[in-house]
Amino acid sequence: MEMKQQDPLSLRKGIYLILNPAFRPTYVLDVLPGLLELGLAAIQCWDHFPEEKINTTWLEQVCEVAHRYDTPVLINNRWNLLMEIPADGVHFDTLPENLETIQQQLGKKYIYGLTCQNNLDQVLVAERKGIDYISFCSLYPSTTSNSCERVELSTLKKMRALSSLPFFLAGGIRPHHLTDLNSFDHAGIALVSAIWEASDPIQALKEFQQQLAITSHES
Repeated sequence: MEMKQQDPLSLRKGIYLILNPAFRPTYVLDVLPGLLELGLAAIQCWDHFPEEKINTTWLEQVCEVAHRYDTPVLINNRWNLLMEIPADGVHFDTLPENLETIQQQLGKKYIYGLTCQNNLDQVLVAERKGIDYISFCSLYPSTTSNSCERVELSTLKKMRALSSLPFFLAGGIRPHHLTDLNSFDHAGIALVSAIWEASDPIQALKEFQQQLAITSHES
């Protein structure tokens, strides 16, 4: 079923929260409003679906809750789901060779994101192809980003001189890391386990926001 076209929400600065559909989906929906109340830059739904069974009902519920707070929702890799659910964009782990075809097939402006490591030539290609933001992963050892190459801090220094694309930082980040990371002109940080494995996700988010030099409501 083709979704009715509407303008996607804008990506903001702050905490970019990643949801794992294989992790307690009902609990995530229960906690999500409280996190959104504090302010989020965006939400990304991983493509880690249990037994490859895509729960579009759950994805639609995530979109419904997030949109109450004017927060965009992005789908990880599976861009075709944008034709079925009211999400606002797609985040690619690798740059698709047929990105232009995908954009034409979707038929409207969505938010497009891409994960990068230390190869900044990829950033230039991504920018030319219409990618809207970059996520650098992984900054630190991480159980959820264990397939990512470790990103050097020197890469982040070079990034801003090379491109004006907004970029988020991801992978093993804890509040105490932000003292060093806030010296870079980043748009925010992406979090998974630091929030969802916390005994109190709301308090965990507050601690990150207190350490972050930018607010999640800044445009």
